[in-house]
Amino acid sequence: MPQTSGSLLLGLDGVVVESVHVDVDRTRTIHVLTAVDWVGVCPGCTARSSRSKGWVSTRPRDIKIGPDIPRILWQKRKWLCTNTSCKRKSFTESTPSVPPRARMTVRAKREMALAVLDDDRSVKAVGAAYGCSWNTCHDAVIATAEPALAAEPEDVSVLGIDETRRGKAKWENCSKTGVRRWVDPRIPGWSLSRARVACWRRVNGRAAKPVTDWLNKREQTWTTNIEFVAIDMRARPTPRPRTRRCHTRS
Repeated sequence: MPQTSGSLLLGLDGVVVESVHVDVDRTRTIHVLTAVDWVGVCPGCTARSSRSKGWVSTRPRDIKIGPDIPRILWQKRKWLCTNTSCKRKSFTESTPSVPPRARMTVRAKREMALAVLDDDRSVKAVGAAYGCSWNTCHDAVIATAEPALAAEPEDVSVLGIDETRRGKAKWENCSKTGVRRWVDPRIPGWSLSRARVACWRRVNGRAAKPVTDWLNKREQTWTTNIEFVAIDMRARPTPRPRTRRCHTRS
């Protein structure tokens, strides 16, 4: 099926728009099919199969297009992989924009992660806006943040340091003894930030040594480029002068 105007407007690689319907609640439902290049392609070995097992329907969540987030109804087929060396015996059609077993498109997960990381919105609020659970949104944030945190930090001239804590206390069953216990996983640490970016890096530990150890691991050219360091130090309150009450006898 060739790329139509509707397919170009949707902009999901690997799928083509068959039709669009407006439901009773005024929400649009976009019916899509698998593009010819991805029909019967095994996601494990990329071999094209010719043994179909029937049709299935999936409803991956996507981003906002126009006034709302339209519903996507994807009619695709299940296949038997004919490659004897492939570990997958059967599979359902998938594309790079909607991987196997994905309930959300790749671009929707990327937008959710950026909404939390760049727009400073809570995971709960972003997940509710995209119609997914807290765990789904948080997993997207982790997948987006981990590659950036693993890379070496870029040069900064202004470095901010502030003490932070994370985690939430809860009841857990010990994996070794099986005894239920109250666990407080709050990890004290230092939040390192640069200009216009909050929580740029995080170092566990409450003392100064974890911060100095992290800085010592950086190259000398990186540390010498820092001109200013801002530390949120709490000033001691000025003690109030004591007043002595005088009691007089009448």
